[in-house]
Amino acid sequence: MRIKSVFILFLLIFVIGCKEKISDVNPSVSIKQIGKCNYNKLSKTLSDSLCFDYQFKNSLIIDFCVKENCCPDSNRFVFESNIVEDQVLITVTDVAPNLCKCICTYTIHAEITGLTNSSYFVTCILKNDDVTQTIHKKEVFRN
Repeated sequence: MRIKSVFILFLLIFVIGCKEKISDVNPSVSIKQIGKCNYNKLSKTLSDSLCFDYQFKNSLIIDFCVKENCCPDSNRFVFESNIVEDQVLITVTDVAPNLCKCICTYTIHAEITGLTNSSYFVTCILKNDDVTQTIHKKEVFRN
C-alpha cells in the first residue's frame, strides 16, 4: 500500500510539472507586408499555392504571397495569428478590397519564435469583405 501511495504521489508531481512547462510556452509572432505591389511576381502565371516558402530552425520564418487589390500600395493588410498545439493559423485581412480595379501580388513575412514541436500545420487565410478563403495550407518541419 505504501509503494502504491508513493507511486501515485510521484505521478501527480510529474503530471503537474509537465503541465507547468506546457503552459509556460508562449510563442511570439511578428507579421508584416514586405515591400509594395509586385506587378510581375506571380501576378498571372502561377497559382497562390506555389508562393509559400519557410525556414524552421530556432524560429519559424514564413514568406507567402497574397493577391489583392493594387491600392493602397502600402500598409493595406491587418494580420492576426493563432497557435494551438500543432496548428498555426495566419489571417490576412484586406483593408481596402474594392478601392481600385487592378490586382497585385504582395509578399507577407511572418516570424514565430518559441515553438516547441518539430512540425506544424500552417494555414494562411485571406479575408476581404465577407469572403474568407484558405490561400496556403502546408505542413512545415524543423531542420
